[in-house]
Formats: sequence, structure tokens, C-alpha cells
Amino acid sequence: AYGQAVTAAIEAAGVVERRPLRIVAVDADYAEAGRLENALRSSEWVMGSVEHGATVTFVVRLAPQDVPTFNAWLADVTQGRALAGDAGEELVEVPVEG
Repeated sequence: AYGQAVTAAIEAAGVVERRPLRIVAVDADYAEAGRLENALRSSEWVMGSVEHGATVTFVVRLAPQDVPTFNAWLADVTQGRALAGDAGEELVEVPVEG
């Protein structure tokens, strides 16, 4: 009975795996920001917060292996006018199917 209860609880809660994501901060001037935000929202990239200061900073979370692809995409979309800077790493929980 106990084993069945534990199995049922795990199945109900699910199992997750913690995976690292790179956080990049993309700075753009206000003239470029609207176009870049549109491009980010319609892309495959996961955009986080948007901060407005002297420039507009978009926070994007990426799988580590996607950073070079994102940088190439960003250079293409902005014609090299915006660059992504490393802003750290965070762990996210991803459901494990099985």
C-alpha cells in the first residue's frame, strides 16, 4: 500500500530535471528597441524582462548551446547594432517524461 501511494504521488507531482540556462542582456537604443522587441517576441527565443534606462535592455534566457545561434540571429536582425552580454546563469526545472 505504501509503495503504491508513493508511486501515485510521484506520478501526480511529476519528475523534473534541473537544467542550466544562460541569461543574456541585449542593449538597444530606443530607435532600435521596438523592432527588436517585435523580432524577439515572434522568434523562438524566450524573452524575460525589459528594462528602460539610457538604453532598452532585453533579458533573454538560452540553452548554453544556443548562445552562438542567438548571437548570429541578433547580429542579422539588428545589422550588428545590438550585442548580447553575458548576465549569468539560472537553473530551471523541466518536466521529465517517462
